[in-house]
Amino acid sequence: MVYNRQTKRPYFHSPCGVMKAVKPRVCVYWRAGKCNRNPCKFSHAESEMEFAKNTTAIRRDQVDDAEKCQQIVCHYWALGRCSRGNNCKFLHSWCQSDNKFSLLARLEGYKEVVGIELPDGSDKFYSAARDGTMRVWDFDSGKCINVLNKGAEIRCLYRDDCWVFAGMTNMVKAWKIGEAKEFCLDVAGGQVHSLATHEDTLFAGANDGSIYSWKLSLGSDQVFNTVTTLEGHTGPVECLTIGAGKLFSGSTDGTVRMWDPENFVCIETLTGHEDTVTSLLCWSSFLLSSSLDGSVRVWGMSHAGNLETVYTHKEGQGIVSIFGMLNDEGKPILFCSCKDKIGKIFAKREVRAMQSGPDGSFFTGDGTGALSIWKWSSKL
Repeated sequence: MVYNRQTKRPYFHSPCGVMKAVKPRVCVYWRAGKCNRNPCKFSHAESEMEFAKNTTAIRRDQVDDAEKCQQIVCHYWALGRCSRGNNCKFLHSWCQSDNKFSLLARLEGYKEVVGIELPDGSDKFYSAARDGTMRVWDFDSGKCINVLNKGAEIRCLYRDDCWVFAGMTNMVKAWKIGEAKEFCLDVAGGQVHSLATHEDTLFAGANDGSIYSWKLSLGSDQVFNTVTTLEGHTGPVECLTIGAGKLFSGSTDGTVRMWDPENFVCIETLTGHEDTVTSLLCWSSFLLSSSLDGSVRVWGMSHAGNLETVYTHKEGQGIVSIFGMLNDEGKPILFCSCKDKIGKIFAKREVRAMQSGPDGSFFTGDGTGALSIWKWSSKL
């Protein structure tokens, strides 16, 4: 290669025999500060405008890559065999947050956790999975003390006082804590996705868009007596909750319905979500709803006496469920479980079940079957 002595730029021979100047290529390793060649056949200089543009792009890319890596749990660390230690650019932790909570225990053994329930005043808690099994855990030791095989897929778990209910295909199974007897409640609408109770009435949201109900009767051999079926949703009823003496239901049709749980009539239909309503939460004087459209809507009572949206929070992806609790300082904290994360708590797959526990603890269950126990602590 021939260089011009004045400009220091290389020439090359054109087919016509004329010597033409070639714009030098800038060394990409030099730009990144990594070139170790001396001399290097590429240029180690460029115009100020190009330099500013390129270095800004490099720095921005490096920052974006660093931030992206810090949002991903190291796959090898999760398997217990990452050799990079502190030099690994991925997270070696199941959480990353300014809030003060820590992972107490991580319990494995399921295919997909769908529900977690803690009976009041008990040192044991229950969890259910889609593989049809329920486990009884000792809260103090974190050990599984019993495995109950229910024989069919479980989609939801619910507890009310001394009763535990499991939503399954075409039925709800119920049993009293501490007793071996089990009750089977027939559901004609297919898979049961959600459960809730109001006083002595049990409600079950089914795949056909109906809500089935039973009354608890202690004076009869048939403990649960069928009452009626609530109709209105045009898609499966994914979630139920009770608040302010009302029953609320969310469906794949994108609506939330408010019902009178004593007269079994629909009072109001709330619209606004553009996809499946996945979770409902009554907190203080507000109703919160989450959806696969990536939003959490906060509903409040208007002057006319109807519920209306007072605030909408947007996430970048579909929200699987929401959960609220008070932290160690007594401040309300809302958790949003998204398709691949729960706030700054990470899981191998989406978190489908969340539940509060005693002394500032809370539980999460994800799609891989991992059940994690967390705790707020002001000393961290």
